[in-house]
Amino acid sequence: MITPLSISGLYLYPIKSCRGLAVQEAQALPQGFDRDRRWMLVDDNGRFLSQRETPLMCRIQPHLNHHGFSVGYLHESIPRLHIAADSSQGEKVQVSVWDDTLTAYRVSDQADAWFSQVLQRSCHLVWLGPDSHRPVDPRYAQADDETSFSDGYPYLIAGQETLDDLNQRLALAGESPVPMERFRPNIVLSGLAPGAEDQARKLQCGALTFDLVKPCTRCVVTTLDTATGQYGTEPLRTLASYRRGEKGVLFGMNALVRGAGLLRVGDEVRVKESI
Repeated sequence: MITPLSISGLYLYPIKSCRGLAVQEAQALPQGFDRDRRWMLVDDNGRFLSQRETPLMCRIQPHLNHHGFSVGYLHESIPRLHIAADSSQGEKVQVSVWDDTLTAYRVSDQADAWFSQVLQRSCHLVWLGPDSHRPVDPRYAQADDETSFSDGYPYLIAGQETLDDLNQRLALAGESPVPMERFRPNIVLSGLAPGAEDQARKLQCGALTFDLVKPCTRCVVTTLDTATGQYGTEPLRTLASYRRGEKGVLFGMNALVRGAGLLRVGDEVRVKESI
């Protein structure tokens, strides 16, 4: 019996490099899901912060509401901070994500104080607004493709069976399994053979087409235990034994969407093109 290919998980990460949240549906837009990585923390020079150098970010948990979202700090009795969906009235600032520089909006002094307190360093919350434009690497995209504050692409697609295969290998090595949250995908597919998403180039889901343009090279963040805030060696060590590419360890595919529309958990997906 052939298992149909479907969406088994959808995830949003409102603030870049903070905790994500599982949702039952998400509005797909060219820059990424609505409210996905539309906010970002930066240092005093406007440079983005991530779990790579600020692991405490893994304890900042967002919760969506009708007016935007709120954030709390796990394991601490700190009052929640409420963040409006539109922060375009804030001061315009120049910020940088890797080699890209773009316009963003400061959210508020209150937000800056809250995040500076919980992360124990000076930082500022900024919003990706109407004057913010960040092109995708033209080697893998069309001329008008843009992304948000993501590392480089609007979507990351991963296969549940690929994670299951990894966890079987970890178990054989005497290691604990890792959850999908370590890889921070937007869309999780079920029904593919382990690693088969690497060969897919176009996926169809309703009226939406996803172009899978580039394997995702994984970094040390995948070894961060989000419950403790401590780094380890897995799953990178095991992945490196069988999923190493020219530029590093691979897990998941970076993707672009053609069109806009609503995705839901359980939606069927079809592979339109593969290598």
